[in-house]
Amino acid sequence: MDITHFTTAVKKLREALSLLKNEIFAGHSCYPSHILGNLREDLEKLASNHNIELNIIHLLSGEEAALMDATALANILDNCIRNAIKAMENTAGRKLIIKFINADPRIIIEITDNGRGIPRAEQEKIFENGYSTGNSTGYGLFYAKETLKKYGGRIYIKSSVPQQRTTFVIELQKGSKR
Repeated sequence: MDITHFTTAVKKLREALSLLKNEIFAGHSCYPSHILGNLREDLEKLASNHNIELNIIHLLSGEEAALMDATALANILDNCIRNAIKAMENTAGRKLIIKFINADPRIIIEITDNGRGIPRAEQEKIFENGYSTGNSTGYGLFYAKETLKKYGGRIYIKSSVPQQRTTFVIELQKGSKR
């Protein structure tokens, strides 16, 4: 086999693997824009009920898919948003910002509140199973971390300044369109 045939064979193999990957990923991908659309009305009601200024910044087209189960992503977002609302219970001028960003080859979701903050010593602990700073099971952020890890994503605290800004970041791998 000469080099030309070898190069052609490698190129065809790469194309076949790419098609296979896209087919597999398509079955495990969702559209964060659609999830946001489904959650938006509930988010607006929740913000209104808790006297929270809600700002949703959507920098994705509707066509960007994330490698993530839609129900799992909705549950993770719901948990993070509810945690943010709890953190702002004793805060005047409550603000919640949810930002969806295209950061090829990832999709980034940032959730920022101006609540009580998270001390640096607890910023890793909050993702441990059973760890809670309040009256909860301590399973929500652990579930988020483990589920995102399965899909090549992650969750972490970008920054935390009490009564000013705490930002959680959810990083998702880009998925394949269905």
